[in-house]
Amino acid sequence: IDLNKSNKLSLGEVSAAMEKVLEEAGQELKVPEVIKMAFDVAKVAAQKAGVKGSEDYVEKREFRLLLQYTRQYFELYQLFSGMTDQAGDKYVGLDEFTKAQPLLKDWGVTLDNPEETFKSMDADGSGKIRFEDFAKWAMNQNLDSPDDDEPEEAAAATEPTAATEPAAATDNAAATDPAAESAVEPTAE
Repeated sequence: IDLNKSNKLSLGEVSAAMEKVLEEAGQELKVPEVIKMAFDVAKVAAQKAGVKGSEDYVEKREFRLLLQYTRQYFELYQLFSGMTDQAGDKYVGLDEFTKAQPLLKDWGVTLDNPEETFKSMDADGSGKIRFEDFAKWAMNQNLDSPDDDEPEEAAAATEPTAATEPAAATDNAAATDPAAESAVEPTAE
């Protein structure tokens, strides 16, 4: 992945590597927003954990966080995509969100008032939510894929927590991420 052997990864290097892995696995996903969100959130979580590093690169100490967040955001993207009526749709409307309640329940959340929940995610009041809006909400709900292949105890010990939000990753440095503190292992330099 580290093509120039700098011991740090740019967003471009991470994106190219992820797309190559997906292509080799037979996946035709082109989701740069998922990769960028994972990249940004990993950087912020590491900074909150006290790891000093570049704002533009993921360094070796932050790589584990990048992998954790990438997995989590790809899972959320699959969930989001499962809510849309049309393949490749970048938005979910209220009707689609309401119809997706059984799917959300499979992921561990039951909503008393889906319309209010939807409105809370619809930041711009457009009547549609973007993946970024959904991911921010989903991270706060600690949604868990029913297809996870790891035991819940192990997942709970290593998964990033809801305190890191994709839409506010670079703006909200006051939130903390306990998983980041244990996931980032400072190294002597």
